[in-house]
Amino acid sequence: MATRRHPRYVVRARRGVRWPWVLVVGGLVAAGGIGMLVLQGPPGTLSRWLESATGMSGAVPRGPAPPTVERERLREANEALRRQVVQLERARQVEQEASARLAAHVEELQARVLALREEVTFYRGIVSSRQSSGTTIQTLRIEPEGATNVYRFQVVLTRNRKSDTVASGTLTLSITGEQDGEVRRLALSDVSPGRETPIAFQLQHFQRLDGRITLPEDFVPRQVLVTISSPGDAPEEVERSFDWPA
Repeated sequence: MATRRHPRYVVRARRGVRWPWVLVVGGLVAAGGIGMLVLQGPPGTLSRWLESATGMSGAVPRGPAPPTVERERLREANEALRRQVVQLERARQVEQEASARLAAHVEELQARVLALREEVTFYRGIVSSRQSSGTTIQTLRIEPEGATNVYRFQVVLTRNRKSDTVASGTLTLSITGEQDGEVRRLALSDVSPGRETPIAFQLQHFQRLDGRITLPEDFVPRQVLVTISSPGDAPEEVERSFDWPA
């Protein structure tokens, strides 16, 4: 009895199908689904999805500026400050120069006003001498000359303008002050080295007499006494006291 054989089936696989293509198609389908979700969802859906997917929230922090940019910014700021300092320094110098010129001009005007006042006083004295007779000691001016304790003095004498005669005589002065706690009086010969005789004068209307005096150290002058003497048929002696200028 013959043996019965069963038929064999051979299944052949279809050629041309690749797994990468399947993955690509699946990715596209997923991306399309996400896109539809974002477009149809409320505002902020995409950002919330990214936060949930990546685990990050908030804005991405910005890093520090590059060192080159920061150095350039600092350099420009420093240059601007330097220019501002130069401008302020120049303005200060201009202001100081203007102030110095103004102060010098004011000082010059004050000196001129003082000189004019002295001239007015001098001529007033000449005019007032019309009411007096004889020679008058009009003014005494004492100024430091530069060296320590050295002074220059000027005495102005006037005479009655109605008189046509010339008056002549001598002038002397003495200085009263304190030295070593005691009162001391110095004659002209004591404070004017080389001068042993009084100062001679000769005038008809007015005359200025100048001289130089040197005071001892530690001597504090307080008062000056000026004396003029006119010999002749009508001898005359006039004295006038002046405070030492402050």
